[in-house]
Amino acid sequence: MNKKYRILAITYDYYPDNSPNTYRWHNILTEWANEGHEVFVISAQKPGLSSYEIAEGVRVYRTGKSWLEILKSKLPKTVKLEDQSDTANRSLTKESMVKRIYNSTFKKIYFPDFAFLWLSPAKRLAAKLIKEHGINNLITVSWPFTDHLIGYQLQKQHKLNWIADTIDPFYLSDAVNNKFLYKKANRSIENKVLSKASSITVLTHKLKKKYIELYPSLKDKIFVNHNIFIPYPIKKCTNQDSNKIKLVFFGTLIPETRSPITLLKMMDLIDRAENTSMIELHIYGDTTQCDAEFEMYNHLIGRRVYIHGLISKEQVKDNSATADILVNIGNLNEYQEPSKIIEYVYLNKPILNICSIVNDSSKELLDKYHLNFNFYKEDLTIESRKEDLFDFIFHSHDDSFKQTDEGLLANYLLPEVQSRYLKLLEDNTQ
Repeated sequence: MNKKYRILAITYDYYPDNSPNTYRWHNILTEWANEGHEVFVISAQKPGLSSYEIAEGVRVYRTGKSWLEILKSKLPKTVKLEDQSDTANRSLTKESMVKRIYNSTFKKIYFPDFAFLWLSPAKRLAAKLIKEHGINNLITVSWPFTDHLIGYQLQKQHKLNWIADTIDPFYLSDAVNNKFLYKKANRSIENKVLSKASSITVLTHKLKKKYIELYPSLKDKIFVNHNIFIPYPIKKCTNQDSNKIKLVFFGTLIPETRSPITLLKMMDLIDRAENTSMIELHIYGDTTQCDAEFEMYNHLIGRRVYIHGLISKEQVKDNSATADILVNIGNLNEYQEPSKIIEYVYLNKPILNICSIVNDSSKELLDKYHLNFNFYKEDLTIESRKEDLFDFIFHSHDDSFKQTDEGLLANYLLPEVQSRYLKLLEDNTQ
């Protein structure tokens, strides 16, 4: 493909933010810039980041630090319950009173989501760039859905080749806003906005099918394009404490979508069983939104369950190398594709999948993987399933398992994913 494009991406979060969305689009857009495309990004202004920079060939503009964002940045997120000097044995934290007031008032009435005040400044900047640089290719990244609203308003003013990349669905999510107030409005506005897009990309075939059921007129413009994974050299090391069985979870925990409750109940079950003192769980990532859940199992923290907080990608590689078993917590939204599970499969280790719902989206990929165990909250009371769980924990990491089928990850590799987006841009300009 020799044609070069001018592409504007609107994404509330962008590198160096640390999320699956930013990992995905930072790598795709950098790849396009290296191939000679002119790439522009508009993202939200964040503390310590410049309002404009050229990063790896991508022109990054940051805007929209509203009074609300300034206020939120000054709110104390947590208060310490006790000394946290030992990062490997972090104590629990508790939300501050001001933060709790915010969560129980304003957070429950905004629409369509937390980023609504970003819409106006981002749209103004986007319109300016479109006019100045003659841009006619637009990509908006949802989550948050406000990004798509910006695309919708721009599409009404300009003739754009617009891809609405829906990493996280709006109407089908319980976490976006107050569904008691806005459920009907959420569906109406999602249909209205997506109908204006030239193409809609989603992560799973299940979500594509559901969107067609909800919005039949979108049938011919919805395409599946998966999460990305970039392979890296796997470090050859093992858990140095041979007397321990190390279960490791990486990721962000959120009560509405990815709750640790079943995992904590499982660890409590293990804690009360005989001859299990060698089993321990290490959690890496942002857990602050689930402090109440961890507080319920405070007797496990620092003894059976270790909370380490946010770590770098390099530290993820180090700690995954020493894990005996990798732990995944399935999303409560069956239409989302878990990005972390792709990396887990690549690491070729046993995977304990905590299923939050029957139709766990992680199972689609894991069912093709040779060494995994799906555990549901109902299994906590079924003796045979508890026996299977202990058998998996004690014996799966001792196996000499076969190499992962390389074809299993083919659709998730960067060359494949980025080329699908470019193909949509090419098709829509003909």
